[in-house]
Amino acid sequence: MKEIFQSISELLEKSDNIPVLIHGIGLTLLTIFIPLSIAIFDKEKEFLELDKRVILDSIIKAKWFLLYIALIFIPPLFWDIYPNLCIILIILSFFGIGFIGKSLVNSYRWIRGDKFGPRFSHLQKLKSKKEIDIIWRSVWRTKGINFQNEKNFSEIFSSQTETLLTKEKEEYLEIAQRLLGDFQYFIENRNIFSTIENIFPKLLDWHYKMWNKVQGYRHKGASTWLYYDRILTILNSAIRKIENMLFKNEGLQEFLDYFKKHIENNKDKKEYLNSIFGIFYPEFFNNIADYKKEERIWEGDFPMEWKITKKNLQDKENLISRISLEKYLNWSIRRIQSPKKEFDKNLEEVTKNMFPEVDPILWSRVLIFRFSPYNPENRVKSVIECPWNFGYFGRVKVYWESSNYQDTDLESQCKTELENTFELAYLLFRNEFSKQNLKKYIRELEKLSYKSNSLKEIRRKELSDIFKEMLKFLENEI
Repeated sequence: MKEIFQSISELLEKSDNIPVLIHGIGLTLLTIFIPLSIAIFDKEKEFLELDKRVILDSIIKAKWFLLYIALIFIPPLFWDIYPNLCIILIILSFFGIGFIGKSLVNSYRWIRGDKFGPRFSHLQKLKSKKEIDIIWRSVWRTKGINFQNEKNFSEIFSSQTETLLTKEKEEYLEIAQRLLGDFQYFIENRNIFSTIENIFPKLLDWHYKMWNKVQGYRHKGASTWLYYDRILTILNSAIRKIENMLFKNEGLQEFLDYFKKHIENNKDKKEYLNSIFGIFYPEFFNNIADYKKEERIWEGDFPMEWKITKKNLQDKENLISRISLEKYLNWSIRRIQSPKKEFDKNLEEVTKNMFPEVDPILWSRVLIFRFSPYNPENRVKSVIECPWNFGYFGRVKVYWESSNYQDTDLESQCKTELENTFELAYLLFRNEFSKQNLKKYIRELEKLSYKSNSLKEIRRKELSDIFKEMLKFLENEI
């Protein structure tokens, strides 16, 4: 072996052209490599910050690039000085040539092949606190990512965010705040169905954890509380945006599936339920009337125990129905008192479906009378003359004609709705609809006079009939 090594060394010593050949190979590779690298950076528009780092760290390996060049060009300079080390010098140079050649192959594969594999790999190894939010921002800025790639990004993002949130140190919470802030800011760029499946459950989980942290740190005066509060605000906005986006698509059912599971897991936490439904209901009430599958949502996907009925309200274990009532009233009162349209479709549909056991038209009159602004000197006159912007449609009643069907069945349904309306009105607004006040309203109505068949006269008669029936009901039943 020693003799073979000496023979090769003697042969190389006589080959004066080898250093020139190595330099020529190196220059050729660099000549190809430089414009190729420029082309790579010029081509990338999407994932800009992420791809810069993938190219520099994984494709070109820029940290080692000067060493590769040095391995190509420096060893041949010692060719004449250390002739006995020719083999070692050639090996070193060919290491450099090999590394540059590999970088060229990687660059070609990057341009021609699938870029998402290296992107995912880089993100999974990402540890730089300074760059993490910049890199993820370039991901969330990008539109049109397909479902599977979106899923992979979501899984990596969720894992990293979860790690940051669990460390409970301000420096990590600040990074998590920036990451989540960018995600919610660019959320409309996302594939909404991938977001629902892969990130939305995590957002709900983080929302409860952050809400819990805010409650725990609020009275301690710790600056950490500010980070948790800011993150919670960002999560509120993200959940609201996702819900709003789904009304423009057809994925509200999936949203409700995950939301219901989250609520079920926290159904005994009244304060938290009040917080999360405060996010959910305004968007839901404002958009459900125009949703393509509205009927299916109300009849199949929206839980009956969330709706407002006498039974649900009196069930001590049902916290949600009482919260639903509070959120509905907060939303509806403004629309009743300051109507922007002659007919409020959202108010009409939401009221009819949130109160499934009452007569919708009659119940709307109860709410209009209770919440419309009025002159204390003559409340009924004020209500008659103010705008009424809902309560135009009753509930559709479907039945099959048969020999067993009786007209009294329909009458029975109407009577039940009437009684349910009066019972709920008395349960919720006992002072306004006490027997004494009902008699007062009736007397005031009888004193009023409007032009025959005018809208005001029709309203006067309608309210008079309602109050008389309600008074009769209360005297008989209560």
